[in-house]
Amino acid sequence: YMDATLNHYYKLKPRQAEQRIMSLLAEVKSTGGVFMALWHNSSLSEVRPWYGWRKVFENVTEAAAK
Repeated sequence: YMDATLNHYYKLKPRQAEQRIMSLLAEVKSTGGVFMALWHNSSLSEVRPWYGWRKVFENVTEAAAK
């Protein structure tokens, strides 16, 4: 997935995006696949339109590492 797709194109709020990503992560883990993510530096800035997205990154990274 790509951060900008979730925010700009799907227009998801951070919590909605996190739920979608966690669902993808679970599916990938269940099949033994490779989970790929692309995050832009600006999406971690906490400046609009990215307010709240840093926590999504942190939560997803932690879940993916387990």
